[in-house]
Amino acid sequence: MAHNIVGISYSYADNSMNKRGLQLMKYWLEMDVYGMTDFNMPMCNRNKSDGKVPYRVHSYISRLKEADILVFAIPEATGHYCSGFKNAMDWLICASKFNADLGQDSAFFNKPIYVMTFTPSHTKAGGRHFKSTTHLLSEKMGGWVADCFVKHSSWEKCIPGNYEWLRKECDIIKNTQLPEPINRTEDLLDRPEIWMKKYNEWDNKWRNNIMEINGVKVEKGSDEYKGFNKNGLNGLFYLNKERTEYGDCLPFDLPQGKAILCGVPGAFTPGCTNNHLPGFAKGLDLLKPYGIEKVIFYAVNDAMVMDAWNNIHGHPDILAVSDPLAVFSKNIDEDVDFGETFGIRCNRSAYLVENGELVHKFKDPFFDGVLEELKENVV
Repeated sequence: MAHNIVGISYSYADNSMNKRGLQLMKYWLEMDVYGMTDFNMPMCNRNKSDGKVPYRVHSYISRLKEADILVFAIPEATGHYCSGFKNAMDWLICASKFNADLGQDSAFFNKPIYVMTFTPSHTKAGGRHFKSTTHLLSEKMGGWVADCFVKHSSWEKCIPGNYEWLRKECDIIKNTQLPEPINRTEDLLDRPEIWMKKYNEWDNKWRNNIMEINGVKVEKGSDEYKGFNKNGLNGLFYLNKERTEYGDCLPFDLPQGKAILCGVPGAFTPGCTNNHLPGFAKGLDLLKPYGIEKVIFYAVNDAMVMDAWNNIHGHPDILAVSDPLAVFSKNIDEDVDFGETFGIRCNRSAYLVENGELVHKFKDPFFDGVLEELKENVV
């Protein structure tokens, strides 16, 4: 039975020498070939293995999992593996929650991997990264590096139709004997959970004490932080129609007194439009006995969209404001990545605001849940 062979070039270049080398190998091998541009994974911007990664990372992982044999074409950059390869490995760590000591949950655990580097140099260069690459793939991430090959003089030899140049390597790959399956061991299964618990404890110390204002991190309680909800520093904007026909987008400060602040993933989206906003629009009077003076909705939309959404589906006494760059959402840890279709948005949420500060997060962000907590004097 033929093996399922998947070749991946870790270059982001459209005219990648390493991807073109893999394409030549297809003459001898039944192999699907991908490059980093096929997945378009962003730069890894997470540092914890909680499984929360962009959907394009999952697309990359599915290609790894479906393979019996993997061929990684890794460009050598300054004597090391390229940044595209390191970025992909970092995303695997974030996605899989696997134990760093065992690599048992990696997408290529116990799979044969062939490392290829196509280089224009004639001698020496190209394979200087093999030792570190093999260490990462095998010892850290649980794969089996079966062999490493350097193909020199690629400007002269990595050309259309020069299939013989790669026949030897392809014969070796084609005749690979797959290793026997390895059952998952029970050793150290709790370490990822312990690691995540310690990470969250450490992270919360900073999140609870540090906030970013205009790109500068400041300590809560400092003079700079005290101005966070003043002078438009929180990232929120509203549409002011007093001066012009179409309105001005002006900074919005969280109000004094008591208010309810609701975050929604997007204006005009079904759940937000059919349930969340109308629920508060119909129940504004029921909030007044609890001292609630204002209701504010915000989303990662522009101020014009928020204003139009509230005009159609909300109420004149509701304030609909914009968090256009998700600055506010990120600062209160309510940002969420919905992938290529929606990008960075905010989670659905509801907070009690007192004198410009968030003092309580409601368990249920919809109107009935908020009212129930108010009635129970939880707040």
